[in-house]
Amino acid sequence: WLRAKAGMLNLASLIRRPGFSDWASRSPLLGWLVRRQARRVFDLMSGFVYTQTLLACEQLGWVKALDESSLSVDQLAALGELTQDRALLLVKSATSVGLLRLQGDKVQLTLTGRVIAQQAGLRALIRHHQIFYEDLAAPADLLRHPDPSTRLRQFWRYVERRGIGDGEATPGERAQTAEYSALMTATQDMIVSQVLASVRFHEADRLLDIGGGQGRFAAKIRASHPSVVTHVFDLPGVTTARDCEPMARTAGDFFRDPFPTGFQTVSLVRVLYDHPDDWVLRLLKKVRDYLAPQQGRLIVAEPMSAEGRDSRMADAYFGFYLLAMRGGRPRSQLELAGLLRKAGFTKVQPRSTPLPMQCSVMEAFT
Repeated sequence: WLRAKAGMLNLASLIRRPGFSDWASRSPLLGWLVRRQARRVFDLMSGFVYTQTLLACEQLGWVKALDESSLSVDQLAALGELTQDRALLLVKSATSVGLLRLQGDKVQLTLTGRVIAQQAGLRALIRHHQIFYEDLAAPADLLRHPDPSTRLRQFWRYVERRGIGDGEATPGERAQTAEYSALMTATQDMIVSQVLASVRFHEADRLLDIGGGQGRFAAKIRASHPSVVTHVFDLPGVTTARDCEPMARTAGDFFRDPFPTGFQTVSLVRVLYDHPDDWVLRLLKKVRDYLAPQQGRLIVAEPMSAEGRDSRMADAYFGFYLLAMRGGRPRSQLELAGLLRKAGFTKVQPRSTPLPMQCSVMEAFT
């Protein structure tokens, strides 16, 4: 290990020497390393363009259209109301990032493109990210400002109204509530599959989904386990939305109002990570006090900070997303377990999921 560390330090000192990179790029031994590092640097510089390529293909309707059949560049140009040269530019860009491929005179989706096309929630999230990209236009300013006004903050309106109560919302604010609730519903399937793969539900379970939105998560649990009784608790503007799933629900602010009684299992799905620590602890204590008389359990499902390659999703992506949202922060399983125990839960168990970068799950017992 020491020899490897010393070697890296020596290489770092060599890189600082004028002309070393040019020499190393022509070296049979070091050329591959220089090229690999050059690609990594260029990917870091160009990453934003890659995201905009994906966004453009979705906004122009190409992803959906190409999922149905292969199309020519001329047909894609007509679909997006582009000139042929601009359409070809986008095709080449999307091909280079692995979204499309050009076979003769026909354009097709790659396997990655097919995965995106088949997931309506993922495509909704891609479209939603346009406002996130606007917030990241000046990242240094976003980091410096103690209380930035951002598009994401306006979109996720409940962040601004913590503790105020949704009953005071204006018609315009209720329309915003419906907008973010629809996005949460569209992306919920990606989460519920991870929960079902890692948590056991029993025939007699009675599940209260706190912050459950329009009821998509609870409806999926009930569809998979028909004997499980499900109930949703969320803000009035959410629970009365037109597109809510048909199920029992109670309107209220989970920081201020009592929970409906009679449930021994509570779920918090993508609820904790967009709140600061003091609010999270306050909510967890309330849930623990609610579950304690019947020795119930809490299921927490959300993105969590991780080690290795998965850390980019939590620490880079969610770190900046939640900063722009002015919500919470990505927490590791260890940090979340600490908050759960501080709230009074005596047994905390992480559950492995098929795609931890998408969602991690923990169960806590009173």
